[in-house]
Amino acid sequence: MYILGCDIGASSIKTVVLNEKNEILFKLYDLHKSAIEKVFNKHIAIVNKEFHSLIQYAGVSGALINDFNPEYKQNNISSLISGVKLIQPNCNSIIEIGGESASYISNIQTKPKFSLNCSCAAGTGSFFEDQLHRLNVSLDSIEEMIKKSTTTPLIAGRCSVFAKTDIIHRQQEGCSVEDIINGLSFSMVKNYKASIIRGNTIASPIIFSGGVSLNYGVRNAFSSILSKEEIIADENGPFYQAIGTALLSKRDKVNFNINNFKFFKIPIVKNALPQLVLKDKDYVKHNTVKYDKTLKHYLGIDIGSTSTNLVLINEKRQVVSIQYLRTEGRPLEVVNIGIKTLKDKYKDIKINAIGTTGSGRIYIAKQIGAKYVRDEITAQAKGVRENALEVDTIFEIGGQDSKFIKLNEDGVEDFLMNKVCAAGTGSFVEEQAKKLNIPLNEYGPLALQSKHPVLLGDRCTVFIQSSVDQSLSTGENIDDIASGVCYSIVHNYLHKVVGNREIGDNIYLSGGVCFNYGIVAAFKHYFPNLKVSKYFSVTGAIGIALISLEEELELHKKAKINIDEDAIEKNRNVFKETQSYFIGAYNGKIDKNKKTIGIPRALMNYKLFPMAYGFFKTLGFNVLLSPKSDEDIIRRSQSLAVEETCYPVKLILGHMDYLIEKKVDAIFMPSVYTMKHENSGVEHDYGCVFMQGSAKVLGDLLDLKGKNIKLLNPILAMHMGQPQLAKAMMDIGLSLGFSKTKCALAMAAGGKNLLNFTTKTTKLGKQLLSTIKSDEKVLVLVTRTYGIDDDVLSMGIKDTLLNYGYKVITLDHLPAHEEKFDDSYPNLYWPFAQHIVGGMKQIKENPNLYAIYLTNHGCGPDSMISHFVGEIMKDKPYLQIEVDEHYSSVGLVTRIEAFLSSIENSNKKYSNNNALVNISKNYFTDMDKYLEKDTDSSILNIVNYYPYSIIYSNLLNSKGIRTRVLDETNSESLFKGKSEIRSKEYSSMYSVIGDILHSNPCINDNYLIFQNKGAETDGLIARVCRTVLDRKGYSNNKIITLSIEDMHKNIDLLYTVLYGDLLLTLDSEKRDNFISNIPTKKNIESLITYINEEGSYDYNIYLYGDPRCLFNRYLSNNYIKAIEKKGRVGYMSLTENILFILKENNRNIDFFIEEVNYFNSLINNKSPICNKEEANSYLINLQDEADKSVKQFSTLNGRFRMAKATEKGLPSIQFSPMYENLSILMEMMPNEQFINISIDGSNSEMEKIETYLEFK
Repeated sequence: MYILGCDIGASSIKTVVLNEKNEILFKLYDLHKSAIEKVFNKHIAIVNKEFHSLIQYAGVSGALINDFNPEYKQNNISSLISGVKLIQPNCNSIIEIGGESASYISNIQTKPKFSLNCSCAAGTGSFFEDQLHRLNVSLDSIEEMIKKSTTTPLIAGRCSVFAKTDIIHRQQEGCSVEDIINGLSFSMVKNYKASIIRGNTIASPIIFSGGVSLNYGVRNAFSSILSKEEIIADENGPFYQAIGTALLSKRDKVNFNINNFKFFKIPIVKNALPQLVLKDKDYVKHNTVKYDKTLKHYLGIDIGSTSTNLVLINEKRQVVSIQYLRTEGRPLEVVNIGIKTLKDKYKDIKINAIGTTGSGRIYIAKQIGAKYVRDEITAQAKGVRENALEVDTIFEIGGQDSKFIKLNEDGVEDFLMNKVCAAGTGSFVEEQAKKLNIPLNEYGPLALQSKHPVLLGDRCTVFIQSSVDQSLSTGENIDDIASGVCYSIVHNYLHKVVGNREIGDNIYLSGGVCFNYGIVAAFKHYFPNLKVSKYFSVTGAIGIALISLEEELELHKKAKINIDEDAIEKNRNVFKETQSYFIGAYNGKIDKNKKTIGIPRALMNYKLFPMAYGFFKTLGFNVLLSPKSDEDIIRRSQSLAVEETCYPVKLILGHMDYLIEKKVDAIFMPSVYTMKHENSGVEHDYGCVFMQGSAKVLGDLLDLKGKNIKLLNPILAMHMGQPQLAKAMMDIGLSLGFSKTKCALAMAAGGKNLLNFTTKTTKLGKQLLSTIKSDEKVLVLVTRTYGIDDDVLSMGIKDTLLNYGYKVITLDHLPAHEEKFDDSYPNLYWPFAQHIVGGMKQIKENPNLYAIYLTNHGCGPDSMISHFVGEIMKDKPYLQIEVDEHYSSVGLVTRIEAFLSSIENSNKKYSNNNALVNISKNYFTDMDKYLEKDTDSSILNIVNYYPYSIIYSNLLNSKGIRTRVLDETNSESLFKGKSEIRSKEYSSMYSVIGDILHSNPCINDNYLIFQNKGAETDGLIARVCRTVLDRKGYSNNKIITLSIEDMHKNIDLLYTVLYGDLLLTLDSEKRDNFISNIPTKKNIESLITYINEEGSYDYNIYLYGDPRCLFNRYLSNNYIKAIEKKGRVGYMSLTENILFILKENNRNIDFFIEEVNYFNSLINNKSPICNKEEANSYLINLQDEADKSVKQFSTLNGRFRMAKATEKGLPSIQFSPMYENLSILMEMMPNEQFINISIDGSNSEMEKIETYLEFK
């Protein structure tokens, strides 16, 4: 009796045969290179020939088995564990890294815990292979190269495209290929440790499995980074999962039949992408004129990461020569080759002037003595407009980056470049062509042959590759996949680069991707009038050549700034003096006889340090402030990070780790629950999720208690004013053993310090503002205080801008806090957002001021505020820069130079611009006020959250209010929603926008949106919808909001959610019998009677989370269907959720409690609401449970979810939108009971669910 096991992975197929003693008789490993079925059939043929009829049991596992005969399928993680335990019985942990998968499994000998890569594929085998391919290095040579390496350069490990960017930068800096390979290995392992191992236990011996276990560089990096652990990487590394698959098939007695051990040809349901059509293909010709030695000539060089282009023009502005060369990390060598080619071809040539542009422009200009240097935005605009005067919009996709450029009559009006995710650039197309074995010159024609282009998504390059592999395994045609990739490029560009920016009527496409007919056709599908730029592949080089010509002939002079060196130096000193006031008397000296309080230089401590310093020094402590953020702090942060938080929060880890290393006795890190802003008009002004909750979570993550370091974490509810701040600090002093009198003296000293700091900095700001001349353009840095004062977060932008000769002020220098928001931005509950929005209004209205707006990658509030900033600024230029740990200094300078060029060259005066956005006529925060209006002819549309929206619609219709439930979210509506995003908005937000736009609003359509009053992003969804509708021309369609915190006023809403909760206890096929009913008390009683007799309240899997994801059937349903195969599902009670929030907000819910208790008394056995307990007592118990995680915390239903995560004692699955800050914070908390599923409209986390339930 023999056993067959196959692991069909994203990159390779592994096959093993075991005998009855479970000994390995045969193993085979092959890369399938997307020919999955062909390679699999080859393996089975070999096995059949070798063992013929001896195989009794068989199983299959792996990433690409969706369409394999289901009776043979085994779970990947279970298979891996079984295989490892057979060969390495003493193993405690497993590191697994495959082609596109990465997992970590601990507690192997007891109850296994696992962590999988889901939202990003960085750090997998494909990621590493891509970089090796770009460096022209083979896997076999890695060991020799690593041994020759002398240093470990910093390279991005989180994203394939950013790794490439860093590699290019390191090459330009002179790093050897050996060192780069070493740096890449270490970055990959650091990323794995941070994003996969996270806070899980690391226990030896550790087995390294998966194909990457063969990679010497990665093995070496693991040995170094996990130096205290025993890591075993043996010859069975790639085969462990296949071995375990065989063992599980034997356990389950899955008999082998060669005739059905195969992929099933399931009928393919074609996606709705239309066939690509392109009529005109002649645009690819780049015509040149004959060289004329009697004319003057000018050379433009565009040095990009992928290609380096040289264009020679003559004084008649005609193109004489074009060279499109591969950069290959050797920009100077390639440029010199290009110049030599020109000189060899035109022996007597004299080049009058050379200009450079592109990412390598500054470096190359210095090396070759180029006279003119311009950013690529300006050069692109110049190059395209030369042959298309009417152009007002440029789409440009290069090898490594993408740009969106909006032009007016003066030049560049607005521009965007790809932010942190660079999927969908030219190099990505090349990689896909290579993996699909399609010659690059045949790719476009092949894509045009497709009849049914496949929808592959628009996410990370490696995930699109995964979609390609899945499509191949299901039998999709190569031409359909190639065509689908072209669509993915366009979707990615439109969603992640253009977003919701206004696109003009005369669009020109530029960049090397235009050689690909398929991509051009995909763009033309969405923009039929789009044209391809003449000389599309070298427009940047043409542009800089023309600029050089014009500068030499003085036809056009770049606007010059008369730099007042003295004024700039005074400006610089303002920032220096602010820092000196911040530091005050602090000198960092440590008295060994005193205990030391460490203060991380992060978040609110940039405001509160003067107070904290005075307070603790007066109490007799040493005070140690962590240093400014630098490479060491970054390194610490990256090594300790366990989730993809925003960068400011990630840096806290580095600062705290520094203080831990210095052996401080306590760390002071306050939590900001609320703040005070007199003019906000909201009930409470909240700190963001991380300001409220990260300090305690990070303290636990770093095990401060285990290190005998006390976390001093006062919760600041500053809406109560200075007395509350004083009380919070007094409580800290008392907890340290000091008397009230001593604490009061310390608080007085701290308060005095804080007042002095504030007074002095305010005075400095006023002095700086008084020096602004009436015709002077001044740059305003708009972001949070810590985003400016922290040199890493600000990327040193203050000095960069000052070096260009501009005066620079910050948001704190403007009276932004004086702005009121009641009419224009209701429910804007983040004080920092109020400050930013208020400042932007003042900048818009002041002709002297221009904004540079710094946002943070992954920041929930920033993803919403960005919409309001765009709305306020309208046509006045501003520069938005997203800050991330992998920002490029080259990219930063490009953006700055392009922005400065656009505001200096523009003749438009942005004066007397009224920035007021008054939405009160078409935005209602009170349902009753809306109903007071004439609604007879209006229809109130309700976003579809099943079943609650339908039930509420029944109720309103019964009261004579015309309502309609919007269609459920679908792929088309989601696409429309994504087209309106700017950054990392949550799916819970863009699905609503998409659903509304997809409904094709008529003049009498109004929209009801439910919200909270803080402090996640959900409370601003409705306001962003208002912004989008106004921009789309739907200004008369009203938005009505209904806040959870106000639902205590309406018993009908209680009956609605009660009825919905009860309905969800029924099997799905029975719900239709009741869903059309009105949720009256009588109907609720009838439904309870039916469930008591015919239904069941029992379940063994609990689902909860963000209601906008959990009850949006398109976003969650495929997951829920899979979960229902594993057990009976119980849903989060929306009644409980709402009552909990109302109680937390001190609303009177006595009558609601009575009603819930009454209905529970009618229910037999278990109840889905409050566990059939007395409702008020139940809610109090929930609050106590939530207190164990975090106190005074207001974020959507955060505390409710924290309490419910462990309450049931059942497998619990949380549904939350991808990038949600709340769920990220929750995942940083130690809790083994639940898993979080990130919802984005795809089904990428299915394996995570299946594995979780396998071990529960």
